[in-house]
Amino acid sequence: MKFFLGIVEHRQNIRNGKNQLLEVARSLLQGYWNTSSDLYHFLISMITAKEVHILCMHEANEVQNEELSKVMDGFVTKLSELVKVDYFYQSREMELTEITFDDFFYRMKKGDQIYADDKLDFRVLNIDSEQYIITEKLFDENLGYRNMEQSFIPIDELKRIESTCKSEDNINKPVHYIVHGSDRNVVNEINADLIYKLRLHKRIRSRRYVEMSRDDLNSWEGNQYRIQNFNNLNDGLVLVDLDRATEEEFQRLVETVYSEQWGYKSSYTVIFNLLSDDEDRISDIEKICSFWPFVEISDKKMDGIQAIKLLEKIAEENDVVLLSKHYEEIIKAGEEYSQEEIRDAFRMWYLNTYSIRENYPQYKKYVMEFFGNYDLSCPSLHELDSLIGLEYVKGLCKEIIAFYQMEKLRKQRHPLLRNVGMHMVFQGNPGTAKTTVARILARIFKEKGILSKGELIEVGRADLVAK
Repeated sequence: MKFFLGIVEHRQNIRNGKNQLLEVARSLLQGYWNTSSDLYHFLISMITAKEVHILCMHEANEVQNEELSKVMDGFVTKLSELVKVDYFYQSREMELTEITFDDFFYRMKKGDQIYADDKLDFRVLNIDSEQYIITEKLFDENLGYRNMEQSFIPIDELKRIESTCKSEDNINKPVHYIVHGSDRNVVNEINADLIYKLRLHKRIRSRRYVEMSRDDLNSWEGNQYRIQNFNNLNDGLVLVDLDRATEEEFQRLVETVYSEQWGYKSSYTVIFNLLSDDEDRISDIEKICSFWPFVEISDKKMDGIQAIKLLEKIAEENDVVLLSKHYEEIIKAGEEYSQEEIRDAFRMWYLNTYSIRENYPQYKKYVMEFFGNYDLSCPSLHELDSLIGLEYVKGLCKEIIAFYQMEKLRKQRHPLLRNVGMHMVFQGNPGTAKTTVARILARIFKEKGILSKGELIEVGRADLVAK
């Protein structure tokens, strides 16, 4: 759901026209605000000595600026026709900006003086007077480009984010995140990387987002910690800082954003932030928000006990029962692992040891020969090898890796050698995995040090024409 403010200048010397405009604004309320036949809803919220402030609500998050300007101009034209005077400056272009829900709501309340006995009908906004409205922010409209030397987002989740996303799927089934790190800067970097990728791949479609922390709780107490914004935040983001929160504050913050508890009428993505790897609190978040799927993201290395607990969780997700010998096959005693390294090790063990041993023991010799030298530092190469067919692409990829390794050795002996660029064109019919392979290759080249940035920027014709 998006909210906009349009401002149009009028001729302040026409006093009668202003009075007539007030009457017209009241007459248009039913047709342009309370109607359910269109995604756009309009009303006049304020009339000053020089300007008319027009509010617009769009029920979806995808809106074209040209379309919005057209329907807004149509509303202003209708106003002009009904006022029946040369009321507006036709040569002035209307100023149109996106605003937050709290700004929109308070501007609506100012309209009470215009509509007098005609109470504004809030049904299209799902307004509950007993719920608190908190301050929102807007992401920059221009997404830009962000590079992070090391992304801590698990490969499986990154693949899910990058996969084709249907809006209705994402709205009904958002994935939520628990981000914890060694210090505030690391957590902020993980947040920025995650939010960038979620917005880039349309997992977050709204520019609206809310930030919450223990410092906000006192304001919500009178409303029983129920937040009105969450009824209209479809495809938006809630960022919850749990740092320094007491046990009671921690529970209040988590419960406040849990839509299943309060019956909020929209779906949004939540990122919980912790400055420690407190397993009890991570577990409590998952227990309180029991119907929500979570992905945990952290920069920390895990020792043996922590690694075993994560392995148990991963095994449960894959319907595998781990025995003592299995842990010894997956990880080495006395070493520390990141979350992604543990997931990669499990994936490698499951596909090439456990699955073969349990289901296809006759192929064990050939599989171990094929994967015997597999490098866990490049899991994406294994991902490419696991695709059916594409033998030429797989061979070419390994040739490129070998070529750049040779170039690296040559540059060590001859520092003045220039870098060699190897651009690529992927050709093929629709559905032949061109985009999938391009994403995997980008990650492979990053993991192998061929590229400093392992990110694939996807654009279509509309993104390139007339830019």
